[in-house]
Amino acid sequence: MSVRSAALAPNEHTFFLMVEADTVESLTALLGPPILQDHEADVVPVTTIGNALDTLDLG
Repeated sequence: MSVRSAALAPNEHTFFLMVEADTVESLTALLGPPILQDHEADVVPVTTIGNALDTLDLG
């Protein structure tokens, strides 16, 4: 697992991490207690635009 990018919206008290992980479960286990015990997070799988376009049937 590795952090590819990180950003902070200080006025919103919100941070964003782009993390490469083998599974969503491994990421949520890392973020589990104590981090997510008193805070909430949205874990959203994403892909590159190129990978998304590769899944389209353009023929």
